[in-house]
Amino acid sequence: MSKENIVSIQSQVFDGFCGNNIASFVLRRRGHIPKILNTVHYYSKYKHIGDETKHEELSKILSEFIKDNVSSLDCNNIYFLTGYINTKECVEVVVKNIIALKKEKEKKYINLNSAGVTGASTAETVAKMTAKMTAKMTAKMAAKMTAKMAATTTAATTAATKEKDEKCQTKEDDYLIEDLIEVNCFWLCDPVMADYGKLYVHKDVVDVYKKYASFADIITPNQNELELLCDTKINNENDTIKGLTLLLNSGVKLVIVTSVQYNFDMDHLYLYVGFLSKKKELTYFKYKIYRYDYCVSGSGDLFSSLLLSFIIRGGGNILHIISKVLNILHVRKKGDMSIYTCIHAYILTCIHAYILTCIHAYILTFIHAYILTFIHSYILTFLHSYILTFIHSYIHTFLHSYILTFIHSYIHTFLHSYIHTYNGGISIRICVPVHLSNRCPPF
Repeated sequence: MSKENIVSIQSQVFDGFCGNNIASFVLRRRGHIPKILNTVHYYSKYKHIGDETKHEELSKILSEFIKDNVSSLDCNNIYFLTGYINTKECVEVVVKNIIALKKEKEKKYINLNSAGVTGASTAETVAKMTAKMTAKMTAKMAAKMTAKMAATTTAATTAATKEKDEKCQTKEDDYLIEDLIEVNCFWLCDPVMADYGKLYVHKDVVDVYKKYASFADIITPNQNELELLCDTKINNENDTIKGLTLLLNSGVKLVIVTSVQYNFDMDHLYLYVGFLSKKKELTYFKYKIYRYDYCVSGSGDLFSSLLLSFIIRGGGNILHIISKVLNILHVRKKGDMSIYTCIHAYILTCIHAYILTCIHAYILTFIHAYILTFIHSYILTFLHSYILTFIHSYIHTFLHSYILTFIHSYIHTFLHSYIHTYNGGISIRICVPVHLSNRCPPF
């Protein structure tokens, strides 16, 4: 049997993407193999026409699932994701079966720990022997390490940096999901009851959720559902924090209020996170999300299924997990937009395309014409004029002055001295070019 068991208990619709329609797609797309249990089978979210699963049928399926997994609870991870459940009896059946399975899982965990304690008592002698053997080796190594640390002057700075890193690390470690819930078996409860001020379950369902909400490991109500669970009206952030505190004090380990809208800020929604940190302190965070002015069904179901998947597969910092989920959700829906929005989008697209085309054309033309012309004309002219002038002037001057001077001086000296001496006193004078201020004497 698979080591991962995800049980998604939600609605199923013929038309639309909500409940198990979206949850099964997301979970399978991310590599899970969920077990799908439909509470209803409606035509759509807005038209509740279709079949409703009776609580007796839910009880049969869930009790059989528990029987099959009780014997392998020690090696299998089990996760429950619950959404829309329309009747009081169905909610009670689902919650009681989840609680029963979690209790069995806890018993298995306690038995394994107790077996580990007895095994540890037999291993104490082995541990003592190995400790003695390693003590001598570690003592020598420790002495060498302490000597090196005492000799180096950078020990203080490295200790300071390590302390800073540890402080930063402890801040991150305070929010690990592994420290907030039991990641091998938990219940993520989305108490789907109301939205936009409208209740779409039986009234007695609210009382059942109030009774059993404390057994959930993670609960993800929206603003209306938080008001129903806490019997309070949310008008400001203090009211939201009070609702979070009430659920956390009741026993819920992680509370995520998925969407809260205030009258003073109609352009944004706020998501709130509350949990008991590793230091046993009530901790709250909020996210500010841009609000689009249209209704999307199934966004809460998408959020809960993504949250479940990221917790199971990745784990880590719960704030980072929620950020990943929100980044996926925060996209604009295609269609269902007003004519004004379409015109606005079309005009902006045209302006954007025209401006980019102009920029592309003119800048490239400038680069090609002016810059390349500059490179061709000025740089090549520089190369042709200055470098060739340098070659012509300096090299020619060198040839004319130094080489001709060499010929004039040394050869003339040779002729004057050696030939004059050779002819035995007969003076031979050769006419050579001289400056115009002098005259060439005859032979």
